[in-house]
Amino acid sequence: MKKFRHIYFTGCMGAGKSTVGELAALKLGREFVDLDRYIEEREGLSVDEIFSRYGEEGFRERETRALKSLPERPLLIATGGGIVLSEENRRIMKERGAVIYLEVGVDELVRRLETSTERPLLKDGDLKGKITAILKEREPFYRDYTYKIDVGTRTPLQIVKELINWLKI
Repeated sequence: MKKFRHIYFTGCMGAGKSTVGELAALKLGREFVDLDRYIEEREGLSVDEIFSRYGEEGFRERETRALKSLPERPLLIATGGGIVLSEENRRIMKERGAVIYLEVGVDELVRRLETSTERPLLKDGDLKGKITAILKEREPFYRDYTYKIDVGTRTPLQIVKELINWLKI
């Protein structure tokens, strides 16, 4: 089995990073950390409140600090969709573990996110246009992965099975 200290799940919001991460942690017997929840606990504020008070830049600074402060023991980590915007974050993840990119198309993301009210970057306006713009900006950075899983309309269990099969190679 491939050994990685941490396994980081990246991809656009709505890709299923937290759902897949939690299920994979159960199947692999590892601890799971949702980085956004970890930041909220450290800051005593929701992600939405952090964005409102400090803007996206303030959130990204907190995100990098949180990434650096994660425990050394092996973890499965669901990152925020924008974590890849920082070269430092990409370097940290590659040095400390495997980066698993959960790839999802725009139309499927729109379907998954059309009722979401908790995504600061998607508030108000054309959802498909916003998702398309976010993906266009981040896609080159998402492609700096250790392994990619095309999520499509697959179930979390199917995705985790693919991950486990890859880890056993």
